[in-house]
Amino acid sequence: MGAAAVVLVAALVFGGGVDGEVLPGIPTPGPVTEWALPAFTLLAEILGVLTIGLAVTAAFLLPGDGRSVAAYGWVLLRRTTWLALAWALSSTGVVLFTVSDILGLPVGRLSPHAVVSFAFSVSQGQALLLQIGLALVVAILTRAGLSRGTAAVTAGLAMVALLPPAFTGHASGAGNHQIAVSSLALHVLAAALWVGGLAGLLLVRRHRRFADTATRYSRLALACFVVTAVSGTVNAGIRLGSWGAIISPYGEMVLLKVLALLAVGAIGAVHRTRTLRALNQSALSQSASDRNASDRNASDRNVSDRNVSDRNVSDRNVSDRNALDRNASGRNALDRNALDRNTPDRSASDRNASGRLAFVRLAAGELVVLAGAVGLAVALSRSPTPVPENATEPDPLVELLGFAMPGPMSTRDMLGNPLPDMFLLTFVAVGIAAYVTGVIRLRRAGHHWPMARTASWVGGLLLFGAITGLGVARYAYVLFSVHMVQHMVLSMAVPILLVGGAPITLALRALRRPADPQVRGAREWLLVVLHSRAARFLTHPLIALVIYVTSLYGLYMGGLLGTLMRYHLGHLAMLVHFVLAGYLLFWVLIGVDPGRRRVHPAVLTVVHFLAMVAHAFFGFVLLQSTTVIAAGWYTAVHPPWAASLLDDQHLGASLAWAFGELPAVVVMLLLVRQWIRSDEREQARLDRAADRADATGEEDELARYNAFLSSL
Repeated sequence: MGAAAVVLVAALVFGGGVDGEVLPGIPTPGPVTEWALPAFTLLAEILGVLTIGLAVTAAFLLPGDGRSVAAYGWVLLRRTTWLALAWALSSTGVVLFTVSDILGLPVGRLSPHAVVSFAFSVSQGQALLLQIGLALVVAILTRAGLSRGTAAVTAGLAMVALLPPAFTGHASGAGNHQIAVSSLALHVLAAALWVGGLAGLLLVRRHRRFADTATRYSRLALACFVVTAVSGTVNAGIRLGSWGAIISPYGEMVLLKVLALLAVGAIGAVHRTRTLRALNQSALSQSASDRNASDRNASDRNVSDRNVSDRNVSDRNVSDRNALDRNASGRNALDRNALDRNTPDRSASDRNASGRLAFVRLAAGELVVLAGAVGLAVALSRSPTPVPENATEPDPLVELLGFAMPGPMSTRDMLGNPLPDMFLLTFVAVGIAAYVTGVIRLRRAGHHWPMARTASWVGGLLLFGAITGLGVARYAYVLFSVHMVQHMVLSMAVPILLVGGAPITLALRALRRPADPQVRGAREWLLVVLHSRAARFLTHPLIALVIYVTSLYGLYMGGLLGTLMRYHLGHLAMLVHFVLAGYLLFWVLIGVDPGRRRVHPAVLTVVHFLAMVAHAFFGFVLLQSTTVIAAGWYTAVHPPWAASLLDDQHLGASLAWAFGELPAVVVMLLLVRQWIRSDEREQARLDRAADRADATGEEDELARYNAFLSSL
């Protein structure tokens, strides 16, 4: 905390984040607000990072105790309660000082109406208010129970709570705010997991399985390092605009962050190659020493029992008192002997302590550097970015869309002129890499995996990346018809391809089980989700159908489209929901992964037919409608070269009606094939039962059924 504060003060002074100059006629909040706002922002960031780190350590890194967290996890969750409450309180301070900074008034002169209006009406205030609410929920969940599932939900909610302010900072006002905002959010989340996880690891340094916990954290830290480096580079490039902007206070602070990243990367390399290896070796030596001591203890007890028995037999003719004295003396000597032999190997214990101390010292130094980087990041958020030499008046459409109005549609513009988003690109890249890695692992183990499944999964992700990242994504913002095409592809074509890849089956076969049975790896968490009550409820065919149909009608008939289109986070959530709702429905209908309900294909065919009817009726209603959907949004962004809003909406309705036919036919054919195969399997079962009945001279099931019918 001290390192972060020192770096923050120095960077604010150097970068111009705090300017004490008062211009005539311009209101100023005073020096208290100028310094308190970044200070409270830093405090909120650090508390949020610690909340995430402790919750993640308790839920995922430490061994558990059955379904519950273990003792160390319980302690971490109790500490997380107070961290989350302090996080909510510090974020409240950020709200107050932000209003003071915007209005140019000291905090003491703010009216309650101004603060409430900012919190509920301005996007920055809404983001902070959401963060406060989520932090309070996290504090409550840490006391809600000791199950590892609850701890995992708490950790996930804490990560979500950290993100809202990232969507309203410098990046949200950038010209290309799609990639600017998403890269900043990824950068913040990865850094929080990295720093917070390290803090949580140091708090459990006395845990008997500390070496294993450190190894698991090391894998997480490596992934966070890569994501932090890539997302930070992309975001810095957008903020700076050109290489020449590096020669500026803002650019020089960015270079300092790069140096800090390289420094902790070097420390991480030393961890993985030296201290972590030494820690694991010393832990193995200590474990072997403990096992040997335990074996000697058991052996000595057996020897002692035999010696006492021999003495009692040989001294039977001696007086009772002499026998008792000798027995007591013999037992005392043997106990002293056993105590000496049972003392653990002192050298192994010393090596274990030495390896742990070296790791902790290096990790503490790494944490100091990372804390300084957090302080530098807060100072950058308060410092002015370099201004291009050819600055022009801001374009309202660029402020609203994040890019200039696209020209008339053409194949070249639809497939070119990409609009990338770091969240979606990361999902595509990680999804393909993880799937291919699983296939390679299976084949190295001598198992076959169908090439068609791999092609289906990769094709689905590539189609997802294309429809959300190529030029078509720009037109989906400004034309309802193109948006509807994007919706149909994301909710039908992409899910069908992804379901065909059978990713859950691949994960269960390719993921390795942890060596410690009390540790839940990715495979164990996947099984927990598949066997949960929530999964069983959601995978009911009627529930999946209701979710799919409700999302279709609720979005367009319920007035949500315009609201979601205005906010980048809302737009991302809408796109992801399209894929998830479609994936759930088609996974229930045609999926081959475990975890699905056993439902007869005839029932699934009826469910699919109902989905087709609902989809066709939606297109018909939209085609007959004379009311423009999301009129406020599409009026503001309507291209001058496009048809009228209502004509474009009718075109979108026609495309929605026509587009659903081909995927629906494909799914219907797959269901019919499943139906035929199901009947063939049932007939084969009956034939085997009849053969067994003939061999044993008993009546089979079919004969008993025919006899029952004859008796009616």
